[in-house]
This record gives sequence, structure tokens and C-alpha cells, in this order.
Amino acid sequence: MNNKHGACIIIGGLIGLMGYGTMVMNRKLSALEEQEMAAEAAYDTAFQLRQTEHGRLLKRQRETEGVREYLKSWEPYFARVDSGDKADRIFDTRVKQGGILALNKSSEATQVKKDSAISQTVRATLVFEDDYKKSLEWLSSFEGEVAASRVSSCVITKGQRGDDIKMELAFEFPLLVSSSPAGPVPPKPIPAP
Repeated sequence: MNNKHGACIIIGGLIGLMGYGTMVMNRKLSALEEQEMAAEAAYDTAFQLRQTEHGRLLKRQRETEGVREYLKSWEPYFARVDSGDKADRIFDTRVKQGGILALNKSSEATQVKKDSAISQTVRATLVFEDDYKKSLEWLSSFEGEVAASRVSSCVITKGQRGDDIKMELAFEFPLLVSSSPAGPVPPKPIPAP
């Protein structure tokens, strides 16, 4: 075998290697093109779903605008009682300011559903006996001053003296879940595909 035959074999080997490399690159290119097409299809699907959900969000915002405005008008009242300790202090202060004789007083915090706007409630119970008129005036002033609370139970019985009544009350103070002070985050514009 002479030099010409050796050179032809080397050139043939190089041509074979180049052909094999081209085939490997062509397979990789085909796989990448398939991945690109799948990614584009996934993007289009996700984009359409986002547009649908964005439309639902806007519709829900329009439907609940009145309720959200109503809640916003009550937020200052809810802000007055933002922790269980503050609810206890307000309750104790109102009892002392009313000058009523408390026979029994207690409070406890209870958790509410996880997905609720109210994270927990503080349930305060009070048993007292005092003048009929004074007791009812105290109750009405308490409800007026702490408007976000609600009376969940009220049992009135005759007191020991002639014009006294014994009142067993249970109040609930709702504690809202903290939200951002700026309000709801506005939706971002949908980019064109």
C-alpha cells in the first residue's frame, strides 16, 4: 500500500466521521425543534388559561365590589381590636368605666377557618348584677363603642334586689387577618403573544 492509498483511507475516515457528526447534530436539532414546539404549545395553553382566569378575576371583582367597599367601611372598627390582649383591655376598661359589679369575667381566643378573613375571635364572658336601667344603658353604649363586637349570648334574670337584673353576656371580638395597607394588588396587563 502506498501513500496514495493511505491518504484515501484517512480522507474516507474523515468524511465518515463528518457524516456521523452531521447525523448526530441533525438528531439533536430535531429533538430541540420538538421541544420548542411542545414549549410553544404549553405557553399558548398557559396564556389562554391566564386570560380566562384574568377575566374571571375581573368579573369577581366587579361582582364583589359592593361587599369589599362595605368591608372597607368597617375596617376602622376592626382595627381598634387587632389582638387578643387589646380585646381583653378594651373589655376590662368598658366594664370599669360602666361602674358595674362583675361577678364573673373571662375571655378566650378561638381559631376560625383558615381561608376566612377573620383569623380568630376573642370570646369574652361577663356575669354581673346591677340596676336594670344602668345595665341596659351600659350594654347599648358598649355595643356602640365597640361596634365590631357582637353579643353572641345574653341571658337576663331577676336580680336579688327589686330593680336589679342579673345579666350573663358573651361577646365575640373578631380579629382580621393582616392585609397589605395598599389594598389589593392590581392585575398586570396581558402581553401579546
